[in-house]
Amino acid sequence: MINEKNLLKARSNYLNFINSMKIKDDEYSFTFGSESSPYALCFAIFGYNLLCKKELILNNDNLLISKLIKNLKQKRKERINNKIKISTDKQYLQLLCFTLSCIKILKKENDAILKDEIEELIPENVGTSMKTQSVFECKGGTGNYAMFIAIILIYARDYLKIGCNDKIDEWVNLHLKNMNCNSLWGQFNEISHHQFQNGYHQYEILEYLKYDYPNEMLNNLEKINLLADINGQFAPWPGGAACHDYDACFLLSIKSSFNENDLKLFKIIISSILQNQNDDGGFCESHSIRPRTFHNIKLFLQHLYSVNKLAFKERLRQFITLQRPKHDKIHSYVSNSPREWSESNLWDSWFRMMTIARLDCKVSPENFTNWGFIDFPGIGYFRK
Repeated sequence: MINEKNLLKARSNYLNFINSMKIKDDEYSFTFGSESSPYALCFAIFGYNLLCKKELILNNDNLLISKLIKNLKQKRKERINNKIKISTDKQYLQLLCFTLSCIKILKKENDAILKDEIEELIPENVGTSMKTQSVFECKGGTGNYAMFIAIILIYARDYLKIGCNDKIDEWVNLHLKNMNCNSLWGQFNEISHHQFQNGYHQYEILEYLKYDYPNEMLNNLEKINLLADINGQFAPWPGGAACHDYDACFLLSIKSSFNENDLKLFKIIISSILQNQNDDGGFCESHSIRPRTFHNIKLFLQHLYSVNKLAFKERLRQFITLQRPKHDKIHSYVSNSPREWSESNLWDSWFRMMTIARLDCKVSPENFTNWGFIDFPGIGYFRK
């Protein structure tokens, strides 16, 4: 399904891009010329691993692990000093989970290194913690929170040998009990971009726990297909978005077999990703938001069409919001430097290549050894 020559070129260019972000052996910038970022270091490690190029970093494994731990402890101190409750803080919890994944990639025993950090985050009552954060109402960011909690519980059980089976079972049962008609979460009868993008994170955990999806659940998730544009992109704006596109592809590919329509869509998605790789080898959020040209405005207006009112409202709201000057660039806590919408960065690049890798292995399982997935719960895991 993938042109081998084009794929090899894309992989080589992506590797060159990761290398170009290197500042020192244990420091990487998020975008070209930006400052060192603790998140960028994680994304670089993820990228090397995905391309099966771990040999480029394993010689510095101890240095990298030391830096990862130092970055995490600094982030924890910073957030606490800012009066942030770290048990629900996305910035800290995300870096913690990324750090655990990186240490797993570097094949080091990490149970003792982060024992204190993990133990302090184990919720006393899983249900109360998730309901307090409005997880089952699909409040923005709660999918991430639910995934973080599950990763912490699984890590505590499997690496720290802390009895968390009851808490993990409760996590799963509460999610299954609170599913809506789309097999996602929130009080929605129609499918929306926010709904699948937020709910994807819980499916990462179900995948790792080897949950056996009933046909009804898989059929409900098929509704996500309706939100794809002509380029196989799933964002509420034109040009796609690395997270939205990956999240949609993940949910559409958890089933074990695919029909002709599935394969046609997967081919469109892969072709679109490869065509949008930047000249520097990296990938961006979208090429169709800025500059604010007649062509891009036209694309956005065409993108407003949707199969349901809920998705239309999302797209219209994004159209109005993204015209504001404050959105001329993307601001994110993963880097102190704002970036252009079309600017290559390590986060979008990793997600774009993961989308290709996942679809490649789902359609052609024999290609699994061509890619390096992370044998750890959360983003980057692949269930064979």
